[in-house]
Amino acid sequence: MSYKLIALDIDGTLTNDDKEITERTRKALSKAHAMGVSIALASGRPVYGVMPVARELGLDRKGDYVISFNGGQIFDVGLKKTVFEHTLHIEEALAAYSIAKEFGLVTVTYKDDHLITEDPDDQYVQIESRINHMAAEKTPDFSESLDFRPVKCLVVGEEKRIRECEEEALRRLGARLSIYRSTPYFLEIMPKGIDKGAALSRLVGLTGLIRQEIMACGDGMNDLAMIRFAELGVAMANAEPEVREAADFVTDSNNDDGVAKAVERFILNEK
Repeated sequence: MSYKLIALDIDGTLTNDDKEITERTRKALSKAHAMGVSIALASGRPVYGVMPVARELGLDRKGDYVISFNGGQIFDVGLKKTVFEHTLHIEEALAAYSIAKEFGLVTVTYKDDHLITEDPDDQYVQIESRINHMAAEKTPDFSESLDFRPVKCLVVGEEKRIRECEEEALRRLGARLSIYRSTPYFLEIMPKGIDKGAALSRLVGLTGLIRQEIMACGDGMNDLAMIRFAELGVAMANAEPEVREAADFVTDSNNDDGVAKAVERFILNEK
């Protein structure tokens, strides 16, 4: 099969634990890009937080995409415009915020180039701030700051409480919202039907590609849908067990050039 699009999760997949793209990975993707293969960076981050990575990889032509907010927004890098967006209703975001408060967890959302949260000094909020190069701005009351429809809310905190919150949020809101962990300490709150797999399906409709021409690489639970959708779903060795089980191929870890090795094998045909 000749793959024409590579969909790549960023954290834990494209980048190593130091949040760096290794030289081998950059070289392999550059070769594939030069062959005409398009690249879609698929992340829970907003577009603002993904574009530095896109620029680092030299993604600048029509057919290269940023799938942000786990599929809540699709940005055509070459055309420099948003081609799809789906937002939460304010009452949906507030319902998720209310459940998070019950578990003593902090909620974050995104506006322009900054984060909005009641606790910008929280250690997990600071992680999200650093990842996206976005300042965290304090609000006295999260509910009063939601005068717009956000694309995503993020609940952050210690792993055990995040799991407990996820279970309760799914019980009460699962019929209305997409709710899943992207890391052990991040719980993503999205509109129903929004995930990275659905985003790839939308790209098929936008581009004329077929599913059989797509390869996807990921490690987290928010990558599961795109791993299952792509013709070739590649899990990192460091991926969640359920992601590895769903994948067609398990490559090496994000610290061992796993993406590069998958691209070399299946795109560049370098054994």
